[in-house]
Amino acid sequence: MGILTTIGRGKKTTRIIQLPALELPPPAPEEIPLELTVSYPEKINIRDTTQWQILASILPEAAQQEVAFFVTGSSIGMSDEGFIIVTGQGTSSLTVVSVRNPVLKKTVSIEVEKESVRFAGTAFRLTATGGLRLT
Repeated sequence: MGILTTIGRGKKTTRIIQLPALELPPPAPEEIPLELTVSYPEKINIRDTTQWQILASILPEAAQQEVAFFVTGSSIGMSDEGFIIVTGQGTSSLTVVSVRNPVLKKTVSIEVEKESVRFAGTAFRLTATGGLRLT
């Protein structure tokens, strides 16, 4: 239903008119996520400048692919786009959850470790200034 108001020759006329119903096609049925796969680094060196990203894929492919990240621990944080932010040394748990189907989730463990030092030489030598030289 609609109201139509017209003005003509100084007269104002209001009429109630019947408009045809707008028919929209029925929405396509939404696929429900059934399987979650997560790709992640198990270990990260604290000095590594690589930008690590958690990659999550949901099956079937037609299902909504949006996921949420939840971190337990203090060695990493997460951006909304899935990039890992290293905040310290240690091990943190990361839970990836499907937004459309919260029952679908996967928890992984990521360890942030100190940079290891590797000596290639076999002996130390004292320099003239009192320093050490690896030979």
